[in-house]
Amino acid sequence: MIKSVIAITCLVCVMFFACGNTGSGYGNVNGHLTMTENISDAGGLSCALEIVQKNGIADLSEFFEGWATIWRVMMTPELEQLSLLIDTHAPGKLRTNVQVQLLDAFYDTYDVQEADGMYLAPEKRISVW
Repeated sequence: MIKSVIAITCLVCVMFFACGNTGSGYGNVNGHLTMTENISDAGGLSCALEIVQKNGIADLSEFFEGWATIWRVMMTPELEQLSLLIDTHAPGKLRTNVQVQLLDAFYDTYDVQEADGMYLAPEKRISVW
């Protein structure tokens, strides 16, 4: 049972990152290559969020902005194209934006609505656990 849940989660993650909606500007992310790191990011971010919430922190904007800050990166177009081919991590912009789109608390914190560019329909959001 657990193995099948893990397999389904992995497949959904691969498909989510490989479906063209996660282009970096220099090409699409290889969902198979980045799968384990994407799942790790999703799990780590959701665990950290749960800890912050359990400690009674109501304003989560600092939490989400801290997440965005740690993944800032500047690359030449050539390096970004190369990283899409060999790096097991999604590009920093996607590590930031895609992961927060999966969390309901992000929508509540920033009042993200359907018309907003960061909106992802609830049925398309992946949950690691």
